[in-house]
Amino acid sequence: MAHDVFISYSSEDKAIADAICAALESAKVRCWIAPRDILPGDTWQEAIVQAIGHSRVMVLVFSSHSNASTDVSRELTLAVRAGCVIVPFRIEAVQPNGVMRYYLADTHWLDAMNPPTEVEILKLVTTVTLFLKGERPHGSGDSPAGKGSLPLWRIIARAKAKPFYAAAFAGIVLLAVVALLIALLPPGQPPGASFAVVGNITPPAYNVKRVDLYQDTALLLLDNGLAFMDVKNLSISGTPLSFSDNETLDMSTRDNRTYVLLRQASQNLTVSGDTYRVLAIGLDDPQRAPGVLWEKTFPGTEIYTPANIEAGDDVLFLGTWNGFTLVRLGLPEGDTSTYTATFNHSGFASEGVILDNMLSASIGDLGVGLFDIGAVTSAPVTPPIMDPVHFIHAINPLPSWVKSSLRVHGDQLYFIVDRIYIYDVRDPEQPRKLADFGIDNNPYIYFSNLEIDGDILYAAFYRNGYGNRYVEGGVAAFDVSDPAFPRPVARYYTASRVTGLAARDGLVCISTSDPGLTLLRLQQWG
Repeated sequence: MAHDVFISYSSEDKAIADAICAALESAKVRCWIAPRDILPGDTWQEAIVQAIGHSRVMVLVFSSHSNASTDVSRELTLAVRAGCVIVPFRIEAVQPNGVMRYYLADTHWLDAMNPPTEVEILKLVTTVTLFLKGERPHGSGDSPAGKGSLPLWRIIARAKAKPFYAAAFAGIVLLAVVALLIALLPPGQPPGASFAVVGNITPPAYNVKRVDLYQDTALLLLDNGLAFMDVKNLSISGTPLSFSDNETLDMSTRDNRTYVLLRQASQNLTVSGDTYRVLAIGLDDPQRAPGVLWEKTFPGTEIYTPANIEAGDDVLFLGTWNGFTLVRLGLPEGDTSTYTATFNHSGFASEGVILDNMLSASIGDLGVGLFDIGAVTSAPVTPPIMDPVHFIHAINPLPSWVKSSLRVHGDQLYFIVDRIYIYDVRDPEQPRKLADFGIDNNPYIYFSNLEIDGDILYAAFYRNGYGNRYVEGGVAAFDVSDPAFPRPVARYYTASRVTGLAARDGLVCISTSDPGLTLLRLQQWG
């Protein structure tokens, strides 16, 4: 990925380094940071050398940890030799020693030791932006190696210090105005738009597990059934479809059909004795009584604990505990019993998405796997192909983390690890990361669901921690018209965790763990 800024830090300061990276990239400053931008197969050392060599600015997160880090000292030496502008961002009151003292003796600093806040990071962003424009912030005073601590605005030059110009004063004034505007905004609400509540409804005794939107109807997946809500009248249409003693697991809506995944528990309480069913339900007139068009049954000995279903044009994806199963669609008279294909690998299980008729992706402990499924969608159904699914590539930006909720829009693949990631998969053999981002760089905010409607990405989030101002959950909207630089535009907060999220034609429907539904519409206001 082309970049302008290399971020150097000790692993103990990763949270601050990530916050700096997110702030710079929100300002459309391209950054390189490890381990995020180290591609699979690259050696760590070679990737670092190449990244520094292609950088114009190094942001050095300076602390007692980085001061004692041999790796950070080497990175600083490489950056000085490459002629990078060095921007030390000091987060602890420590004096540089060794190589640090040598290279930073005459360098002015940005101090942020309270700890760093959004204001200090915004000032860093302005400073870096000025350098990239060929301007230099004006500053004077001692370095930490000299007489003592400096004021906040004693920011940096190159390792070879030269006289500064007064251009930064305009940046300081601009930052003061920005900080004032931020202070006047409601807590946690980004500027640009707001969610307007269209209506609320509390389905009596219904636990809504997932929602989908089709035309003027919201489809509500219940514990043992499927209900239909008229979004214009905010009323449940007729009697929900009942699946009796079958537990609903997931659903996926495509065109005028919704596909429901069911589980019927075995009497002997063994997983292998369970039975799983996929129902195709027609939606030509969902306000009346939709009917089951066809169904397919899988014994537990054939498919192991499926939990996720996603529909493509010609194939259904069933994510299982030990891999995934593809069900061929579009066969004569709706017959789906003739052909299925299974890929067994627990590292790429859980959830999936169909990118097109030739490519699918699934997500699991080993990351996001990209697979060639052309043989499933295009080959003759009989006789079955022995090896119809071919592994292409793995994307794993952060090993051993919770991964979920894949979505695709154009050539971009969106998924959740610790944050939201966007990859360009135009070339599935060499997927390219475009961006990753969170909410205010708060480590206690997690994402659970993603939906894309036009140029807006909607993400359900929830709190999992102590000591922050966020309520239990909500939904955030991001402008992804430029997927390399996603921009937060609005948030809506809920009193409980969001369990279902759907978006279509500007309308957003959410369900929460407290029984109830809310319809929202995003309104631009600035």
